Amino acid sequence: MRHILFFIESFSGGGAEKVLLTILRHLNYHRFEVTVLVMNDVGALYCDFHRLPVRIVSVIPIGDGLWAKLKYKLIYRWLPIWLVAKWVVPQLGIDMYVAFVEGVCTKLLASLHRVKKVAWVHSDLIQLPWTLEKGIYQNREKEIKAYKQFDKVICVSHSVERMMCEHYGLEKVCTIYNPIDESDIEKKKELPCTIEVDENVFNIVAIGRLTRPKGFDHLLPIVKKLMQEEVKFKVYILGEGEERKALERQQHELRLDDVVSMPGFIANPYSILKNMQLLVCPSIAEGYSLVIAEALYLGVPVISMDCSGPSELLEKERFGELCSDWEHFYSAIKRAMVEKNYFIDLQQRAVQRKSFFSTLQTVKEIENLLG
Repeated sequence: MRHILFFIESFSGGGAEKVLLTILRHLNYHRFEVTVLVMNDVGALYCDFHRLPVRIVSVIPIGDGLWAKLKYKLIYRWLPIWLVAKWVVPQLGIDMYVAFVEGVCTKLLASLHRVKKVAWVHSDLIQLPWTLEKGIYQNREKEIKAYKQFDKVICVSHSVERMMCEHYGLEKVCTIYNPIDESDIEKKKELPCTIEVDENVFNIVAIGRLTRPKGFDHLLPIVKKLMQEEVKFKVYILGEGEERKALERQQHELRLDDVVSMPGFIANPYSILKNMQLLVCPSIAEGYSLVIAEALYLGVPVISMDCSGPSELLEKERFGELCSDWEHFYSAIKRAMVEKNYFIDLQQRAVQRKSFFSTLQTVKEIENLLG
């Protein structure tokens, strides 16, 4: 039996955390023993992870006590990275280390020597260089050096793989698409909606962390423009994040309070998603959009901005609409609302994509990689 350690920052409800949860739910525990090393043992998916047959090791204590504050400063500011790794990462009995998210987890595991290591890359780090903007790496060269310490780098789309090869000079790279948990979706889509949905209007949903790269600040002016149409509609933005207050101010300034609802993070978005006429994705950069994958699985039409992950998932425009700019994004949503034939075509394209998704096949691919 091989012992695998997965390293992640927290159990928040983001895409990477949901993907790891899906993998661990379907992993063959006759073949693998698993330790999940987590920087902060908190988040919306805390209970889901703690129900798994895995060992969970927390790095930073929960709360704002003196030891938690001191340990945070030691890890993130004061100690050299190799010493932090030696201190917080279990060293004995681990056959493979997996840095499941970019940033600190990858940087820490890169400093380990004479062990098998794999890194996961979920985003386009050229389009969205957040690891540099947050100061995790001083420069691109140091980040490249870190990734070159890994035996394998797994990318969530072929476009992300090309980026890592072309800009980071990596060779031991492959693509494994993020799995979606079909059984979980099938079960949860039948549960009652946790928010009220008006079935008499055209319902549009956007899902994601409330951060700048997700493009919700561009979506709201488009919603304002759509109000000129005669079709009654409502937009639901599901998610939480640091841009909430700014988005709420923008919503109020544009007088969208009756049209836009932002209920926050929803543990079960599937019972809502299946009742939507349209999913929109205004992201300016996506490595792989788990939300688009889940919408297509449920047969919900998709209109997205044209960035690498959605483009690959939709196979250009075979399974949905890709928009080159915000005017195109607006006109595509408008068409879906007012042109019945176009809307039916979008529905048919979404339904055709469902057969692409297979949790078991993807997890088997991952198991083969882990050994």
